[in-house]
This record gives sequence, C-alpha cells and structure tokens, in this order.
Amino acid sequence: MLFASALAFTPISLAQSDSSISVDDVIFGDDAGNWAGDGECDDPRFAGAGMTSTTLLDDDMFHDASDCRAHWASGFLSFAGTPTVDDINFGDDSSIWADDDECDDPRFAGATMAETLVEEDMYADASDCSAAYEAGKITLAALAGDTSPTSDSGSYQNLPPSRQTAPSTQPSHNANPLANPAPSTPSSAGAGTNFDGIDFGDDSSLWAFDDECDDPRFMGDNAATTLLHEDLYADATDCLAAYKAGMIEWNEDWEAALEIMDPEFE
Repeated sequence: MLFASALAFTPISLAQSDSSISVDDVIFGDDAGNWAGDGECDDPRFAGAGMTSTTLLDDDMFHDASDCRAHWASGFLSFAGTPTVDDINFGDDSSIWADDDECDDPRFAGATMAETLVEEDMYADASDCSAAYEAGKITLAALAGDTSPTSDSGSYQNLPPSRQTAPSTQPSHNANPLANPAPSTPSSAGAGTNFDGIDFGDDSSLWAFDDECDDPRFMGDNAATTLLHEDLYADATDCLAAYKAGMIEWNEDWEAALEIMDPEFE
C-alpha cells in the first residue's frame, strides 16, 4: 500500500494553486471505488478539507468521482501532487513541440494530448506532460510487452496498437490513422485498459471524456448515437465507467452495426 493514514498531505490553498483549473477540466474518473458516495473524497490525488480521514488507497485513484467533484467545486480540495505509485520518468524538453501546452509524449492519453504523436517525442516533452498529468488531464496509456513507463527509454512497438505512430524525422500535426484493425471479440484484444475480459483501449478519441461511450463495440443507454471506426478502442474512460455502471454492454454484432453507420469501415 502506497498511501497510509500516517502520511500527511499538506493541504494546498485552492486559491493559490488550482484556482485557474475548472471542475470541468479535471478527470475525476468514475464511482467504482468501495467508498464512493460516502460524502468524502477518497482519491489520493487530492488534499484538503473534503478528504476522508481514513487510509488512502491507490486503488481509489480515479474511482470516487462524485464525492471529489462536489468537494472540488466547493473549494475544499486541491491537488496533493502526483502519487508516487506511478514514479513516471517524464524525461526532458528536447522535443521541438515542448512548452506548447500540449503533451506530445505518445506514452500518454487524455484531453490535452497533441493530435499527432511521433516516436521521437517519447520522454521529450516533460514540462507539458508533467503539468497535464498533475492536473489530471492525461494519464499513462496502457503499455504492452515488457517496456516499463518508468524506464529511461521506451519501445515504439510496445505501445498499444491504437497509440502507435509512424516514426518520423520531420514533425507533422496531421491526424493519426488507426494503426491496426480492431479484433471482433473481447478476449482477442490485448494492449489497452482491460476489464471483464474486454480491452477498452485508450482515450485517443476526439470524443473522449464527454461522459458517453463512443466505442462502436458497445451498445446501451450511455452509448453515443453516432458510431465511427476511428473510435474503436479509443474512449476507454467513458466506456469503462458506463460498462461498470451497467449502462452499456458488449455488442456481439458491432461490426455489422458499424458498417451501416460508417461507410468507411470495412
């Protein structure tokens, strides 16, 4: 266990450090935590009067959204800093896109990621990526294989299929193509956020974090009405939260549905 009740977070004044961060800009996650809905924030990313006085667990990170969002909006929470459970090596600012307020490191996914990601920007946009991570706007994309996000170097081949980008010697900010066709069954995928035998992928969709599941492999009350092939495996946070809440389910016939909705899908 990383966090214990004896670990003292120094509350940070919201007015001093986080006043410019809107509640809509913070990724609170979902309410999948065991202590969600108890009126106290149990997410160890935060500190302040709205926090629980009990032991903080890294398992509750991103899983007490309603409580933490309410206390943040009331001014009773601020960021405690990046939990050391991740121990992420952000690298340096050697990327030509460093300091542009977007994270260009393809190891990450989230709302403030650059549209185009290239291999050479791995570990090379430290200031932008660390700031976005600490603000809860990006998270580490799931890594496949043996490459660790804490290592000093990474492998392009070990990124999830939907996050792979063509190695480039010249930067280009064009949209990334979907690198690999999506598998048709839950168990056949294997590189993203996995739950209940399903690979949910990452958050690289343009529609990620809008509280609707845009991945066309799912159906239900919380599924988007417009289905696009580029959203396959690309809306993990929204879809996982909706799946856990019972608001969407796996669509066995998703390929046929997608062929009707999106003529570009083959």
